[in-house]
This record gives sequence, C-alpha cells and structure tokens, in this order.
Amino acid sequence: MTYDQFVATWTGKAADFDGVYGAQCVDLFNFYNRDVVGQDFVPTPTTGGAADLWNDYPSLPGYKKVANTPDGVPPKAAVVIWAANTKVTGAAGHVGMASGEGDATYFVSFDQNYPTGSLPHMQRHSYDGVLGWYIPNNQGGDEVITDADNEYWRWNKLFRQIRGRDASRDEFRQAAVGRTWLQALEILSDDQEADAASHAQEVGQVAVRDDWQGQISGLVTKVTDLTAQAQAQGRTIDALHSEAAKSDSTTAGLNKQIETLEAALRAAQATLPVQSPSSTTPSVPAIPAAPGEPKWANLAKQLRDFFGTTQGRAGLGIAATVVTPIVMALQNFHSDNAALAAAVLAAVTLLNTVKDALNPNVPNK
Repeated sequence: MTYDQFVATWTGKAADFDGVYGAQCVDLFNFYNRDVVGQDFVPTPTTGGAADLWNDYPSLPGYKKVANTPDGVPPKAAVVIWAANTKVTGAAGHVGMASGEGDATYFVSFDQNYPTGSLPHMQRHSYDGVLGWYIPNNQGGDEVITDADNEYWRWNKLFRQIRGRDASRDEFRQAAVGRTWLQALEILSDDQEADAASHAQEVGQVAVRDDWQGQISGLVTKVTDLTAQAQAQGRTIDALHSEAAKSDSTTAGLNKQIETLEAALRAAQATLPVQSPSSTTPSVPAIPAAPGEPKWANLAKQLRDFFGTTQGRAGLGIAATVVTPIVMALQNFHSDNAALAAAVLAAVTLLNTVKDALNPNVPNK
C-alpha cells in the first residue's frame, strides 16, 4: 500500500490497532507501519505514548531516523514524532504521517486523535514539540540525507555543479540533512544563486565556442604592434625635430656670417677715397675655363689677375677685413667643390663691389 492509498483508506475512520485504549495516534501509526512500510508492531514500553517511539529506539526497522532542525522539513510519508508535555501535546506526545506539504515554518500530516478525539484527517502543524521523524526506506525510493561525510561529499558535488561554489558543512546540515534527495535538488536549483551560476555557465560555453581567449590574445598582440609602431613614429618625429633644430641653427649661423660680411663691406666702402671721373679701373677680363676644369677654377683665375693690378692690390689692402672671412668660409667648405665654387663666386662679387667703389664710373665687364 502506498501513502496515498493509506490516507484514502483511513480518512474519517477510527483506527484501533491493539484494541486497548481506543483510537489513539499510535494505533494509526501501527497500521501505517504494517501496511505501508511493511514492518511489525512497535510497542511503546516506557510511557505507552507516542514519545516512546523516539526516546526508546535508536532507530526503527525500515526507517531512517532524522532529528528536527530549524530548517528541516519532513518529506512525504515520514513518521513525525512529538515530545510529551509540550504546549501542543500532553503526557503521551504525538505521532503523525507527513503529507509532504510544508516548509521550515509549518507542515501537514495525517493524524488521529489530534485534536483529542478526532478521526484520521490532514492536520496543519508548527514545529513546536517536534523531536524528529522517521523516513520509510520503501516509499518511492525517497532516501533521506543524513549528516554523514559521504552524504556531504555527494551534496557538495551537486552544490558545486548547480551553484558554482562549495557548500559549507553548516549549509549542508541546514539545507539537506533530513530531506530527500529530490527535495534537496529542488532547494539547490530553486535559488537566485543557482540561476546566476547557470547564466555564468552559458556565458562560459559561448566564450569557449567563440574562442574568446584567442580573440583577446589577438587583440593584445595588435595593441602591442600598434604601440611599437607609434613609438617608432614618435622616435622618427623626434629625429625630424632634432634635424629641424640643427637646420635652424645652421641657418642662423649663415645669416650671422652674411651680416658680418655686409658690415665689413660697408666699413670698407666708407674708407675708400672718392675717384675722379677720369680715373679708370681696369676690368678683369673673362678667362674661359679650360676643358674639363670646374667653373670655379675660371673664377679663381679672374681673382688672381685682378689682384695683380695696382688698384686690385690697393683695394685688397683696404678690403682685407672682407677677404679674411671669405677665406675662412672657403676653408670651411674645402671638402665640397660646389660649395667652394659658390664661395669663390661670392668673393668675386664682393671684390667687384670694392672695385666699383674705387672707381664707380667704370662699368664692369
């Protein structure tokens, strides 16, 4: 017989198993123990009341004994035992068969003689005076969890799989001990922490499927490469700035030299005597460059011929302050023929200016 069949059979019918004290709660239990659990009559030798079922037996054949806890809930078909002399029981205590309805604040059981004189019916209870309950081994395979190490290990494994973390022993005792594994699974899964863990697992599956780790590694590599490129470009920009600064410095130096030459020329012109219109200044004839000679070589010959004349020598003496920096400039550029030619050309221009100053009325040829 199943629990539900037993309830249907005895609801509203007086159950007197031993025929001694009338229909007592223990009589209904002994019918249940025989017809549903398949065990022999259980006497109550100490007081004759239901509390002896708990106090006189370490356990009952065919059951698992589970003590009441603040979070414990008796599963369906469990035999619940009350202590004697509590605010809800008399000297005998009480016994009833749990229906499975309830939580940590109340439960419902199939009772007789509670209230006193009542026939078998479903009765709602608080946990006042409840010592614990016996779980039948044969009722739907509902094995009750006990506070044993192997039970805790099994529970913790499920807890980790569902909640994503380990459970403490206290959590195990409060949530699992005294409950069936089905109830324990419901407690594990019906929780926000379980929902969050499930979501995290879903995200993790997507991460594995889409290779987030590889994508992140690739992005890190790209960032590293771009950083290296930016640093190289920064060094190039710094080098260009340095070259620009050097160029600015060189330009400033050349401008300074030009200013010095111009000042020297002005000083030389100021010291020259005024020439009469009849004075003549021989011009320096153009000497064609020999085949293969650089252009600046021809200019050098013109300088030599000019300074060989009387006025050339006189002008050279007056313009010494001008020629000296020119020679220095020629020395500075001795390694560059093009620069040397330009320097010589500049010297010729200055000397022609000196020549014109000596005899301004004679045109250059």
